[in-house]
Amino acid sequence: MIIISDTSPLSSLALVGYLSILKDIYTNVVIPQAVANELANLTEEDIRIKAIISLNWIQVKQASNLELVACLSNDYNLDIGEAEAIAGSSRLCVIIFAYVRLNAYWARLLGLF
Repeated sequence: MIIISDTSPLSSLALVGYLSILKDIYTNVVIPQAVANELANLTEEDIRIKAIISLNWIQVKQASNLELVACLSNDYNLDIGEAEAIAGSSRLCVIIFAYVRLNAYWARLLGLF
């Protein structure tokens, strides 16, 4: 099973030392490029969070449906990482791992689950 994640849940799992649980549960862990950028650009954050992007079992994928990303980001005020995660899930047919409950609402609205 594939999971695509936003920044917040990955950061939270890394801080409490449970990030590897994703590798144990899912065959593929994917983050959108925007999430990788957010993680790389963190300042004054815990080193465990910044290390996420260097893990070889986490794949970084570029968003392909840029129109949907723009719509979610601009019209519905989701940040770019959340928007790319939702847009990517529609293409990959995967589970969205998002910290914000609102993301599930938008995913349902878009018919993703």
